[in-house]
Amino acid sequence: MMLKDIILEGRDPVSIDVLEKIEGKLGVTFPNSFKEIILYKDSAVFKKSLFKFKEFISGDEWRGCLGSILSFAPGLGELGILWHTQKFKEQIGDGLIPVAEDPGGDFVCFDYRKGKDNPNPPIIYWSHESPENEDISYVADNFDDFINMLYGSEE
Repeated sequence: MMLKDIILEGRDPVSIDVLEKIEGKLGVTFPNSFKEIILYKDSAVFKKSLFKFKEFISGDEWRGCLGSILSFAPGLGELGILWHTQKFKEQIGDGLIPVAEDPGGDFVCFDYRKGKDNPNPPIIYWSHESPENEDISYVADNFDDFINMLYGSEE
């Protein structure tokens, strides 16, 4: 993957040490392609940011919009992945790690519920306003598939 071809902008990259500390605190190993993005641009914004998925209850096709990847940089509080994971832990449970927010306040998450040792977990969409047990929708088998399904508004 050529990162300059898919990333529009972002903050300065974080070090591998910072990334590994966050993995340690969360008890997960992120997919290699996701790590490449974090090490290229923290809080990355993608050139193509739209994706389609089936809503959990109705099965209707919904369109999501990927905002920026949550920051891995220390000290960014509400912009950070650790802050979001802690804030929403009671609502989303153990095993879902929010990694990007959409403009409506919903999240794209890694799904580690079947095991935090999975190096390439599925991607889910968590709707923060939906009732419990109706708030999680499957998006893609893994991060690479998710990136490949992104499209632009002109498509």
